Amino acid sequence: MLPIQWPSTRRWGIVLGVLLAFWPSFALACTQPIGGHPRYTATEHTNAAAIVLEGVVIDGKVNNNPGSLINLATIQVSQYFKGIGPEIVTVEGFGSITMCLSQVEIGDHLIFYIYVGANSQWHAHYMSAGDAVARPIPSIRAEIIAAVGSPPVAPLPSTPGPLDPTSIPITTPADPSTIVVPTPQLPIELPATSQAGLPLIWWVLLGLSCLAGGIWLRQHYLKSS
Repeated sequence: MLPIQWPSTRRWGIVLGVLLAFWPSFALACTQPIGGHPRYTATEHTNAAAIVLEGVVIDGKVNNNPGSLINLATIQVSQYFKGIGPEIVTVEGFGSITMCLSQVEIGDHLIFYIYVGANSQWHAHYMSAGDAVARPIPSIRAEIIAAVGSPPVAPLPSTPGPLDPTSIPITTPADPSTIVVPTPQLPIELPATSQAGLPLIWWVLLGLSCLAGGIWLRQHYLKSS
């Protein structure tokens, strides 16, 4: 009977190293559920968001996202479909598509769905993976305008001074029966201790256990043969 040939410890180490090298990509993956991520219409997004605007990303700050992607975007607003605000606004909550976020870059011309946080900071509004922005094409604009019930308006003047209250348009309230309750906001970051660190430790322990088991089996069978 021929002796069983076991892979060398060097090969076990190579396999373990490859698994650990690719682990960060697995940990940050935006895993799709069965059937894919749900998709929502522009009408549903408009009804659920507090503010809907169109503009261009003119600046951005990065966070701890992979590849140093923009997390806090500065947007020059061309028009407001829903709500009202200044010409220059900052919106946070963007990042890598691998984290189910909307990825934006300086120069991007987009429609943005926004909600206002407790600290009055504007945040990207998600109903599903990566859907806090939309392309500014005529069909999307028309659907948003129909959902709001009034035409878009220009941003408020950026210069200080009193505003004429009659010049501020009032957004038509949405029909409560058409409002879509958004799903909980997707995480902007993966906490290293709870979501990425612990699984990595378990993978390391599992790999070392497999390596030790392989060495023991190899020595055991070589002695018995």
